[in-house]
Amino acid sequence: ARRYNSDVTVVPSSVDVSIYTPGPQRAPRSRPVVGWMGSSTSQALMEPFAPLLARIADAGLTLRLVSDRKPVHFPFPFEWRPWSAETEVDELRDFDLGIMPLPETEWARGKCAMKILQYMGVGIPSIGSALGGNLEVIKDGENGLLAGSEEDWLEKLSRVARDPQLAARLGAAGRETVIARYSSTVCADRFAEVVRRVARR
Repeated sequence: ARRYNSDVTVVPSSVDVSIYTPGPQRAPRSRPVVGWMGSSTSQALMEPFAPLLARIADAGLTLRLVSDRKPVHFPFPFEWRPWSAETEVDELRDFDLGIMPLPETEWARGKCAMKILQYMGVGIPSIGSALGGNLEVIKDGENGLLAGSEEDWLEKLSRVARDPQLAARLGAAGRETVIARYSSTVCADRFAEVVRRVARR
């Protein structure tokens, strides 16, 4: 947009931090839950990661997918739960960590990091592919983790799943990030200021 107008303001996707809140503390599970939530169309973005996802069970982790339609083309072990607006936040809170893998495509590079914002909103640690909107939201090692290769993904998944202190630190920092930069209130104020600034002209 700046090719045509130098006065550009980005108002990012946002979450309502009064709804997306952390749940009660839970005892560690023998098989930590690696969670993904999204639409049935977004599930197609997971297909290039089938070899990685197949290894999650072998690493002693449980892969859980929450969507509006059960996947039928995923040849690896996973749990599926139906998405609904009523249960969405509770489902997110029941993840031990959230993932957002993205293929290296032009379209994926243009996606916002909505899943990451949802995970962060409920205070769970998140891991995302190192591209697109994920690079803007996640500060690697501070409020979440960025992953590249299959081995990189597995190492980080296992590390966070087995280290409750690291998981708690990343989850808390992610929540702070959303409150400060991606809450619906902050983003509404930013949008309103743009409108006021233009109106004053």
